[in-house]
Amino acid sequence: MGGIQYEPGAINIPPGCIISGAPPLPPPIYPNPTCSGPAEQNGNTLSPGNYSGTFPPSGVTQLQSGIYCITSGNFRLNAGDELNGSGVVIRVDSGDVRWNGGATVNLSAPTTGPFAGLLLFLPEGNDNEVQINGNSSSTFTGTILAPSSPVAIDGTGGVTGLNSQVIGFTVNLTGSSNTFINYNAGQNYQAPENPAVQLVQ
Repeated sequence: MGGIQYEPGAINIPPGCIISGAPPLPPPIYPNPTCSGPAEQNGNTLSPGNYSGTFPPSGVTQLQSGIYCITSGNFRLNAGDELNGSGVVIRVDSGDVRWNGGATVNLSAPTTGPFAGLLLFLPEGNDNEVQINGNSSSTFTGTILAPSSPVAIDGTGGVTGLNSQVIGFTVNLTGSSNTFINYNAGQNYQAPENPAVQLVQ
C-alpha cells in the first residue's frame, strides 16, 4: 500500500500503512581479532599480545607485526612521541584513542590474512572517542573501524599519508588545515558479506 507523504523536514507514514517487499537489512559482520598472550616490551620494541594500561608503554617506538589487544586502557600518543609498525592490527576494547598532532605515527595494516587492511578496531559497544591529529610526517594505512564511536580527524596539516577508510558512529573533519583521505580498496579491510540464498533459473 502507498500513502507515504513527504513534507519539508519530515516523511509521514499514515497509521495502518503496511510497507512490504523489502527484506530487512542483515546486521553487519564485524571482525574479531584476538590475542593469545601478553605483549612484551624489549627496549623500544613491543611484541603482539594483550596489554592493559595506557598504550603504547613508555619508551616503545616500534611495534612488531601482529595483533595488539588493549584490554583496558587508552591508546594515547602525545606531542614528541613516535610509533612505527607495519602489519599491525590494534584493538581497543574499552578505552579511547587520542593521537596528538605533535606525534610522529607511521602505522600500516596487514596485507594478507583474515584482517588484511584492518589497522585500528574499536568493537561495537565501545563508544569512546577516536581523535586523530596527524601531521606531514605521519602515515596511516588501513581501515579505522569504530562503529559505536565519534571519530574526529583534526587538522592533519595537508598530510597525504591517511590511506584509510574511516568508519565511526559519527565522523567529523575539523581544524583549519586541509585533510586528505586517500582510499585504496586493496589497502583497506573488506568485510565479509552476509550469507544469502538466491533462486536462479
